[in-house]
Amino acid sequence: MTEHVCTSESCPKGRYFVTAIDCGKTYYMAGPYDNHVDALADVDVALHIADMKDSSGKAWFMSWGTVRITDDSYRLGMVGNINKAGLMPEKDLS
Repeated sequence: MTEHVCTSESCPKGRYFVTAIDCGKTYYMAGPYDNHVDALADVDVALHIADMKDSSGKAWFMSWGTVRITDDSYRLGMVGNINKAGLMPEKDLS
């Protein structure tokens, strides 16, 4: 298995999410992001936010990563759980 590495130019545009997987269930934690690089940059941020909100420490035992959904996905209008809760820090886009 090889590690997936991409840049803003080489990864397809799309709706990317930070995900956490636990016991085979995927949780869409943060997003959507316009590109993979931004989603990858927030994996650790989302993990730490999840850990702060759930003091059990369960977040550290989940598998964290990213996914891209396609335009025909039923999840098209979805927003990440941390974003819905208003816990994701705003990015300075200036």
